[in-house]
Amino acid sequence: MIKLTKWINQEHCSIRCIANTDTSLKNRVAFIEKSPRVRINPYDDNKGWLEDSKNWEYGPKGDGQECGKYQPSRDWCDAKLIEMGYELE
Repeated sequence: MIKLTKWINQEHCSIRCIANTDTSLKNRVAFIEKSPRVRINPYDDNKGWLEDSKNWEYGPKGDGQECGKYQPSRDWCDAKLIEMGYELE
């Protein structure tokens, strides 16, 4: 089972990453700005960040005023991550 970080709040978003890694794009498994999303395919260094948008499943749009801290969006991501077999911190 892959362990994940707690939610990491950044200026305009919140993310969950694989535990004991940095917050670079390739280590992110959940991202919330206005819409929550979870990674369903691994990041590919050969394709870059523009193509990476195809590697995410998007959830229902949340409250854009909360910049990733909207609890229903976090709950949606967490449920998907648990369903995918991740261990949440």
